[in-house]
Amino acid sequence: MTMFCNRLTRLAHTAALAAATLTLCATAASASSDRFVDLRSKQDGTIVSGQLKTFDGEVYVLLTPVGELRIDSGVVTCSGRICPKL
Repeated sequence: MTMFCNRLTRLAHTAALAAATLTLCATAASASSDRFVDLRSKQDGTIVSGQLKTFDGEVYVLLTPVGELRIDSGVVTCSGRICPKL
């Protein structure tokens, strides 16, 4: 019986650790996903998606799978939670 209780206790600790890890990962993923934006070309509708790194009032800097892109704010519209008000 003692061996069973020890295994059950270890299983409970493992489950608690797994739940805490998943919560931490979900929180981190949510924080980074809040930074994702879509920049749509005013000319032809082309969309570039990525994490908004910075915006200086004139240029968006996005982190994308192909690297860091700098895009003039005058030629695109921004959609996403953290898009600046222009």
